[in-house]
Amino acid sequence: MAAPNDDEVRFLVSGSLALWLYAHHRVAEARPHLELSEALAPRVPDPYRQAWWGVTGWHRLQWEGRFGEVISHVARWKPAAEQSRSRFLTLG
Repeated sequence: MAAPNDDEVRFLVSGSLALWLYAHHRVAEARPHLELSEALAPRVPDPYRQAWWGVTGWHRLQWEGRFGEVISHVARWKPAAEQSRSRFLTLG
């Protein structure tokens, strides 16, 4: 969907597609897109978009019943949420 070296676009498209697939109960199809987004998130230079992953990834872990990982995931992306200056992303 994007050039192989355009990490930011690949990150956004993969994450958005994954959320759509999850919303339509196509979890197995969403998983590779979520994993790609997770791998690309640290390379995205925009704190708002990293914070978006913080919220998205948190929901993913919750949906998968991986509750023990939720707190560490949120803590990892909290600095990006604070830098984004978005109340929604800061509060999740």
